[in-house]
Amino acid sequence: MTDPIKVTITKGEGEEWTVKKNNTAEDDKIIDVENSTGSLLPSTGGRGAIAFAVIAALLVFGVVVSFIRDKRKEA
Repeated sequence: MTDPIKVTITKGEGEEWTVKKNNTAEDDKIIDVENSTGSLLPSTGGRGAIAFAVIAALLVFGVVVSFIRDKRKEA
């Protein structure tokens, strides 16, 4: 949507009521809004998150290797 939609609901006499969309009466009391697809969402994360994951994986790998070496020295 490029412009906002103004919806006005007015209660009349008794059980009667009217619905207007942008000051135009809607006889069926249903407001149709165009649902367009194809818009792109901004990307999140990025290279920083990938670099952080790689560094974390290398650190975990280093701790595991160090732990295995210490166990072998004790035995």
